[in-house]
Amino acid sequence: MKKNNSKVIASENISVFDIADFFIRIASQKMIDDNLSEGITHLKLQKILYFAQAVYLSIYNKALFNEEIQSWQYGPVIKEVYSKYSRKGNSTITTSNFEYKIDDKKIAEFLKSVWELFGKYSAYELINITHNHAPWKESYVKGCKDIIIEKKVLRDYYKGLFDFKSKFNG
Repeated sequence: MKKNNSKVIASENISVFDIADFFIRIASQKMIDDNLSEGITHLKLQKILYFAQAVYLSIYNKALFNEEIQSWQYGPVIKEVYSKYSRKGNSTITTSNFEYKIDDKKIAEFLKSVWELFGKYSAYELINITHNHAPWKESYVKGCKDIIIEKKVLRDYYKGLFDFKSKFNG
């Protein structure tokens, strides 16, 4: 089977921070004991963003956002998002500093579906999942944080694994 090695670019003008904010808000709306918001850790946010990009690439053959994903020790990381939220440590992020700007209803529905699929897993379960998938396994080098997981690698690896395209092409 011949792989398509063409460059993959984002088709939408959506910032990774808008998408992160979308997931933070979804996680913040989920309540646990005594009306306490569940929130999301920055580690889990990184993995959810990774899978959002991977699913979008595999279904639409274009990137959801332009920022690069790097291969770090604990799995895929978007450096810009790490810089913004890593100060939270293992604490949950229950609010963000800005309103998300996702006006496209299809994109919003797509992101909700990604959350439904992956949001149920803990950060550490998502790390284990990514560590067992070729895009991270084949790009990770111990001690290096600047190795990019190419969008075409994500697209090619996950192609055909996700089947909710029909849900968004109506």
